[in-house]
Amino acid sequence: MLTSVTAFCDSVDLDALQMPLMVMLERIQAYVPGYRLESEPVMVDGGIRVDLSVEGLGDYLPKYAGNLDIINCAAIAVAEYYAETALLSRVSKKSLVRHHSNMQLGY
Repeated sequence: MLTSVTAFCDSVDLDALQMPLMVMLERIQAYVPGYRLESEPVMVDGGIRVDLSVEGLGDYLPKYAGNLDIINCAAIAVAEYYAETALLSRVSKKSLVRHHSNMQLGY
């Protein structure tokens, strides 16, 4: 699956964007190995565009169904985070609901 993401903005520093973009790519690739940057960010019509692709694992779905793989992999990552948090809340006796009200996933 190939997709383009465009963010509209008044101004942008393409050099400053490189590091955060690479960090986010690595985070996503940790649970979706087929996630790739297809081209460097470019300025287009008052915004910045990034082209991305996702190739599925090909285990249960065809490799071209990367969009479905990314949804499944993201759901698994959220479930694992939730389970880990639930276990930690049992150990510390904290309310799981209170803990998740300020939840920020690390990916």
